Amino acid sequence: MDNRILFVHIPKTAGTSFRLAAEKYFTKENTLYDYSPSSVETSEVILEYFYKQKDLYKLKQETQKKDKCFLSGHFHIAKYMYLFETLNIITFVRNPVDQVLSHYEHHCRHLGYTKDLKDFIQEDRFKNVQSRLLSAKPLELIGFIGLTERYNESIEMINDYYGFNLEILKKNINPNKKVFDIDESIVEQIKKENSQDVELYEKAKALFEDRWHKYLSKEVYIHTYIQEENDDLIKGVAFTKNMQSPLKIKIPFQNTEVEVIVKDYRPGMLAHNFPRDGFVGFEYKKGIEK
Repeated sequence: MDNRILFVHIPKTAGTSFRLAAEKYFTKENTLYDYSPSSVETSEVILEYFYKQKDLYKLKQETQKKDKCFLSGHFHIAKYMYLFETLNIITFVRNPVDQVLSHYEHHCRHLGYTKDLKDFIQEDRFKNVQSRLLSAKPLELIGFIGLTERYNESIEMINDYYGFNLEILKKNINPNKKVFDIDESIVEQIKKENSQDVELYEKAKALFEDRWHKYLSKEVYIHTYIQEENDDLIKGVAFTKNMQSPLKIKIPFQNTEVEVIVKDYRPGMLAHNFPRDGFVGFEYKKGIEK
C-alpha cells in the first residue's frame, strides 16, 4: 500500500477530530484540503490543478511527489476516488438522527440558519447527506469506515491497519451544545426523510462489527462485495491489504458455503483501484467454481 490517504469528511461525523489528528501525523506539508474553492482551508495545489487547470492526472502526480499525503474535504467520494487505492480511502458515518440534529445546530450556530428543526428536516439539501456523499462506491470497497459512536475503537483499528500513530483528539465539539428535547414523532420523521442514510448506517455498523471482531481475534479482514447473485450464480470481488497471490475464501450461497478462488480480472471496476491490478474477482455457478 502507498502512503496516500483520501478522507471523505462527512459533516458532523467527528471528521474534524480525525482530519486534525491526521494532519498532526502526516504534517501540514503533506496534508491537502478541499472544502470548496471559496474556503480558506482549501490547499493551493487543489485550487490550481482541480479548480483552475481541471487536470486530475497532474494533481495525482503532485500527490505522488510526497512520501505520504492526506487529502480531506466535504466532497463526494467520486471526486477523487480514482486517484487513490481503494484500501486507502477512509470515512466516518454516524447515526442519522444524531447527524441531522448536529448538522442543524451547526447551521444555526455558524451559518445563520434561522428556520426551526422541522423546516431543516424537510429541506432536500440536508437529507441523506451521508449516503449521497458515498453513493459512487459500495461500502464494502471502502478501505475503512469508522463510526462516530465508536470513535476510539475506530482510531485504534486505523492505526493498526495502516501503521499510523494518530492521537485520539476531540475537536469541533460545541461546549454549549443544545440538548434536544424532541418527541418520538420528530425522530421518526428524521428517519423517514433520511431512509437511505438509515440503511447505509445499519450496513456500516455490520461491517464495523465484523471488522472489530476480526481485529480482536487477529484475523485477516477481507473486503468482499457481491456484484451479482441468483439461484445459479454468485459473482463478486474480494481483496485484502498487501494482496499478491489469489485468495481462497468461503462465501455464503444458497443456504450453504462455497469455496472460491479470487483471481478473475474485473476490467469494469478498475476505477476502484483494486489490489493485484484488478485481478480480484470470483465466480461460482451451479456448484462449479470458475
